[in-house]
Amino acid sequence: MNRIRSTWRTLYLLTGLVMIVVGGCASESEQEQLDNYRDRIGPAYTDVREAQNEFENSIQQTVNLNTAESSATDSVEIVTARALKFQTSAGILISILRSEKPLDRCAVYSSVLSDLMEAYSSEADLVIEEIELLSGGVAGSLESRELEATHLGEEIDLLVTVLPRAEIDCFVIE
Repeated sequence: MNRIRSTWRTLYLLTGLVMIVVGGCASESEQEQLDNYRDRIGPAYTDVREAQNEFENSIQQTVNLNTAESSATDSVEIVTARALKFQTSAGILISILRSEKPLDRCAVYSSVLSDLMEAYSSEADLVIEEIELLSGGVAGSLESRELEATHLGEEIDLLVTVLPRAEIDCFVIE
């Protein structure tokens, strides 16, 4: 009877040891997967942030220069070019986020970041339309664009609020 107990204890301890070793390997594998995911997303996200900053700066310059007609016209072209650069960068990031299935722990982060990039891209479209409308290039109403901009702003605010927690849940291993 003691021999059976001893055998069971040994098997129990051996099974526990195997579980610890396998669990440690799984954690390393998960960390490697997270590192690979971060390596794929990181450069595209950096490009988007840089393009977004350039776009926002050019909008501010357009607002500051709108008193001189030629400067405003030049600025509209610059804003449009920078908006397109931003939208291209955002599109690349969105395609990376959607191209492969993220780790389960990163699914919310991937979804929120993708939705945020789409909302920012839509907002860039609205800004371009408003600037063109103000410079006399496009017919239409600012009121309808204002309502859409308000809805987009609310969506962006919500996504920006949720993103940091989703990022922590994705990348921080406890």
